[in-house]
Amino acid sequence: MHKFNFQVNLEGIIDILSNHLYSEERVFIRELLQNATDAISARKRLDPAVEGEVSLEIIKKDGDTPAQLIVEDNGIGLTEKEVHEFLSNIGSSSKKDVLSLKRQDFIGQFGIGLLSCFMITQEIVMITKSFKGGRAIEWIGNSDGSYSIKSLEREFEPGTKIYLKAKPGKNLLFVPSKIQEIVRYYGDLLPYPVYLLNQYGKEIINEGIAPWEKYFDSKSEEKKEFLAFGKKHFDLDFIDYIPIKTSIGEAEGVAYILPYETNPSAKKTNKVFLKNMLVSEKVDNILPDWAFFVKCIINVHNLRPTASREGFYEDENLFQTKKEIGEIFKAYFLHLEKTNPEKLKKLYVIHYHSMNALALHDDEFFKIIINYIPFETASGHLTIPEFEKQTGIIRHIPDVDEFKQIAGVAYAQGIPIINSGYTYKRELLEKLEKVFPEKKVNQVSTEQFIEQFENLNDDELNQVDSFLKIAEETLLEFKCVPIIKKFDPANIPTLYSKDEFMGFLKSANKSKDVSSSLWGGIINSIANDGFTTANASLCFNFNSPLIKKIITVEDEEKSGLFIKVIYVQALMLGHHPLQAKEMKILSEGLVDLIDLSLH
Repeated sequence: MHKFNFQVNLEGIIDILSNHLYSEERVFIRELLQNATDAISARKRLDPAVEGEVSLEIIKKDGDTPAQLIVEDNGIGLTEKEVHEFLSNIGSSSKKDVLSLKRQDFIGQFGIGLLSCFMITQEIVMITKSFKGGRAIEWIGNSDGSYSIKSLEREFEPGTKIYLKAKPGKNLLFVPSKIQEIVRYYGDLLPYPVYLLNQYGKEIINEGIAPWEKYFDSKSEEKKEFLAFGKKHFDLDFIDYIPIKTSIGEAEGVAYILPYETNPSAKKTNKVFLKNMLVSEKVDNILPDWAFFVKCIINVHNLRPTASREGFYEDENLFQTKKEIGEIFKAYFLHLEKTNPEKLKKLYVIHYHSMNALALHDDEFFKIIINYIPFETASGHLTIPEFEKQTGIIRHIPDVDEFKQIAGVAYAQGIPIINSGYTYKRELLEKLEKVFPEKKVNQVSTEQFIEQFENLNDDELNQVDSFLKIAEETLLEFKCVPIIKKFDPANIPTLYSKDEFMGFLKSANKSKDVSSSLWGGIINSIANDGFTTANASLCFNFNSPLIKKIITVEDEEKSGLFIKVIYVQALMLGHHPLQAKEMKILSEGLVDLIDLSLH
């Protein structure tokens, strides 16, 4: 058996790292800032008195000479051995071994990050001098995978200096305004000043200190600065802010409450930093799923970044960080409930979808917010405490159209009901009974209301006997049975009621009317007579003047026509789907009624 060594194509590795690992080319600035920040942090461990700083300088000459960017830091620097470790062995994570420092003190990997520069240059020149002594080292790396190293005789201060010349087509990145924009985007919160050098001296670019790292003399001063910070980063005037500080993940930051409702499915734009360096504005797995009412700026120290450092691995630390942030949000609302209930009510009005989702997710929050949630009722929009003043039983109908049909009847009967057909409302009422077992929550239907209506006496039944027979024959083809009772208000002549299967059947038949022959045939096989044992009912209101007039019609043909038209009217009032034969009644029935009136 023969053994062979793998032949590593270093040029191919550079291509993968610089052109495929990162989502955009301007990320090379982030990588250079990361390396500089790591180097300064390493030196401060050995020399706490050092004032770390990073500087950038653009040199642009006339003619076709490419622009040059110089990035310098006064960090720990590298020895020749370390240069080989970091830059010759691509992907090495030996920074911990060489400097004997904890891995968590660093943002990235020096060698891999530096190679991102090949996206915008064909040659990287690095001059570095180690704080621990020795000569300065010059390392020159080329995009073809070759490199050279030599010692320099000249004296240098400890630190590292990177020289990059723009390759063709990349000059637009080597412009002071562009460099400032990129530095602020990625490194605005870096703990060390980042300067841009020019003919007038040096100008600081980054802000450096986030508001959660500052001390404030008053709560009003704190609020003013936090909200101004949010305005700067998101260009929005937020309603309020929630400071964030977790033990797991070592996250610090702020959540801003949006002044408008957001779509839960909309892309989140939270700014997440790793050790003060921006990871991404699109990290969507660090907040609870229900927290789509905020925009956040968060700096973490102990989460594991992906290879491109544009996101985080889904591990236990991330899970626990997300959980802690969720608890912070809930504590904020708990505090508001005690100190400023009017503000909590205002927030609910704006962010009711998020609040409802959180209430269903968390029992403690549910107990607070349930008293602020307005429900549509037959008496207008009421909260649960307001609704309970009217009745001891919380009745609800989980169908919007059915509620609209029965609301007027319920109000006239003095029976309060809630419309639970909107998003989360039925689930909230079902949870209400679970969290507070002493509360009685009943789901009701039109059929149950009809059962409670007043029956006719014997004389009244005799009056409607022939009418009911005609109605029974007329409604038979619609799988509907007639009922007659007395109920208020009198201006509602009928109520249509269906069971669940009948509702499906009507929708299926409606689909059959407009579908292809294949789909129509499938529906037809489902909706044949063998499956239509279930019936709907049409309850006629004996108190209605209209119904009393129709009852007196002796002509069976005319009476049948009136019944069909009233049947279709009941379907429309209840927002039920009309099939082809019912649409035909709607059009031809009106014509027939006009003809009757003319004759």
